[in-house]
Amino acid sequence: MPSFFWVAYPVILVTLGVMYGGLVFWAGLAGSTGLIGLVLKQAGYAGNFAGSDIGWKKFLGLCGAFGMVLAFWYGLLYTPIRIWTVPLLGGVLALALILRLLKN
Repeated sequence: MPSFFWVAYPVILVTLGVMYGGLVFWAGLAGSTGLIGLVLKQAGYAGNFAGSDIGWKKFLGLCGAFGMVLAFWYGLLYTPIRIWTVPLLGGVLALALILRLLKN
C-alpha cells in the first residue's frame, strides 16, 4: 500500500463518521480491524502477538482509567459545577494512591 494511505486513513475514517454518523464510523473501524487481523494471520505474523496477553487486572485498570478520563471531560464541559471537577478527580487519584500504598 502507498505510504500516504497510513496518514490519510484516520482522516478518512473520522470524516466518514462525521458525514454519515457513528454507524458508518464504527462499522469502518471494525471492518478495518478485522481486515488487519486477517492479513496478519494469513501472512504468518499472528504468532508474534500470541504472548502479548495483558491480563484481567491491567485490562480492568485500563477501563477504569478510560472512565476517569470520560468523567474528567464530562465534568469540565457539561456540569454546572466545573470548578469542583479538578479537586474531586485529584482526591480520587490521591485516595487510589493511598490505598495502593497501604496494600503493599
